[in-house]
Amino acid sequence: MAERAQDVVAMDASAAGASARASNPSSPGAAAGVRHVSKRFGGTLALDDVSFNLARGEVLALLGENGAGKSTCVKLLAGVYRPDVGAVLVEEVPVEHWSPLEAQRRGIAVMHQHPGLFADLSVSENIFIGHMPRRSFSVDNDRMRQRARDLLAIVGLHCRPDDTLKRLRPSEQQLVEIARALSVNAKVLIMDEPTAALSQREVERLFAVVAELKARKVAMMFVSHRMEEIYRVADRIAVLRDGRLIGVQPAA
Repeated sequence: MAERAQDVVAMDASAAGASARASNPSSPGAAAGVRHVSKRFGGTLALDDVSFNLARGEVLALLGENGAGKSTCVKLLAGVYRPDVGAVLVEEVPVEHWSPLEAQRRGIAVMHQHPGLFADLSVSENIFIGHMPRRSFSVDNDRMRQRARDLLAIVGLHCRPDDTLKRLRPSEQQLVEIARALSVNAKVLIMDEPTAALSQREVERLFAVVAELKARKVAMMFVSHRMEEIYRVADRIAVLRDGRLIGVQPAA
């Protein structure tokens, strides 16, 4: 498996050039992407002229060593950062005034390695926080609970919507975050080391959810160091090294 990872990272310059052309974020079917993006933090160039797309119904695995620029790409697509040069694209159109709220409004959801949830709130409140179903001037709790039950069934988490989040194991909280992404009908799902806290059984359930999202034409980005998972779930693989895109190739 390590040899396969080295083979991907060792793609030569001609393959990288062909891959860059093939990964033009304005290509048909692109739900989101970055085009000629550069990002600097002080004296460190975190990303240098990076372009790739996230296609509908496809999983793009993003690989690279620590410090290669993966987290910066995740935060750019999530609206946490804005590019210094280049643009973030949604539905093939460059987006101005980029922010986390704008990213969510445009259907981009992020599933982090460490879920950004609220321990003292209920499971259903965590799933729908920021977009709770309304009834007149109050929250429609009955509707919220029912929708939460449906989403929990999809991700395979057996708990009650009214359970307090802190009662769940970290791996179960990860599944709540997946349900939260599904609750906004995400067009793009970015998974940042999503299996780190999951058991093998929960990983299998996650991959079943990924397969279902692919069938719904959701575009996904999968960031992981576990090569066996990458070759199993990814359709394409993008490799970053020192902030530059080495290339994008089909996982096969």
